[in-house]
Amino acid sequence: MRPRVESIVMVGFFCAFLCAAEPQTEDAVIKGQVVASDGSEIQSAQVTAIPITTSGHAGHLHWTNTDGHGQFHLVLKPGRYQIRAKAEADGYPDPNALFSVDPSARFPTISVAQSNISGVRVILGAKGGILVGNLRDRQSHGAISHGKVILRDARDSNRFVELTTDGQGRFQFTVPNKAFTILATAPGYKAAYFMNGQSLILSSGEQRNITLELIQQQ
Repeated sequence: MRPRVESIVMVGFFCAFLCAAEPQTEDAVIKGQVVASDGSEIQSAQVTAIPITTSGHAGHLHWTNTDGHGQFHLVLKPGRYQIRAKAEADGYPDPNALFSVDPSARFPTISVAQSNISGVRVILGAKGGILVGNLRDRQSHGAISHGKVILRDARDSNRFVELTTDGQGRFQFTVPNKAFTILATAPGYKAAYFMNGQSLILSSGEQRNITLELIQQQ
């Protein structure tokens, strides 16, 4: 029986050596709150943590809902992150789209070790509106599915977002509080600007419904 005991002791020693050589890191719980610029709670917000890496690629983002007081908690591995939030149903756009960047928003950067962090405060920028639209054939008035709708910042043409219409020709996007133009395109159709290229701006919390019509190419 003695050789068996020695074997067990040696296995235990080997395991202890490996555990000491490769320590296991623990996740940390991050707690905070999402508020508007006036300090009011944002109940319907969603929060995400974007890893700050040298590659600059965040990969797929996981969004966590806030509770009735705008509070949230995230479980993160050690590293550096920027905490971002959105509340699209209330007019606060997704800040990850260049078109929607708002310098007045405050998205804190945190360094996560093995200890928990509390009191993280995320401040959303100016409240925009919700744009709901339909893309139609001008002659038949039928829906144009899988068409492209481009929303572009009226002051900076490099800031834009491209939307794809669904099977019923519909699209929806929460837009920031600034002027923008709308261009629609679809295979077999001539591209066309909404309101002949005039800029459009939605007031705070407004929902605007529009219809875009395209003419078939000859």
